[in-house]
Amino acid sequence: EDYLWSGLKVRLHKDEVESYYYNLLSPNPSLFVVTVVNEQGMAEPYQVTASFDEASAHIETEGDVEALAMPPELYQWIERFVIAHYAPAPRTKRKRLDWSEDHGH
Repeated sequence: EDYLWSGLKVRLHKDEVESYYYNLLSPNPSLFVVTVVNEQGMAEPYQVTASFDEASAHIETEGDVEALAMPPELYQWIERFVIAHYAPAPRTKRKRLDWSEDHGH
């Protein structure tokens, strides 16, 4: 059965911007609908997020999460937010060990 729910809002938070970035880059950008079981025993949505991390946290705490295709309008809105607030961490080069030196072994 399909149900239509209204009144849920997608809120974006600067501390989740990296998760939004990776969601947008994924093959299937998604919105994640977190549900709870109501008094009638039916799943009822109570939160929508675009954050992989937040959805994963709900799954790990035995919550039910449904992934839905992200509508183009929300994709564009989230993309503008990511562009405004995301700066990838600078890449650092690993320091290689010098195996040619004898370290007393």
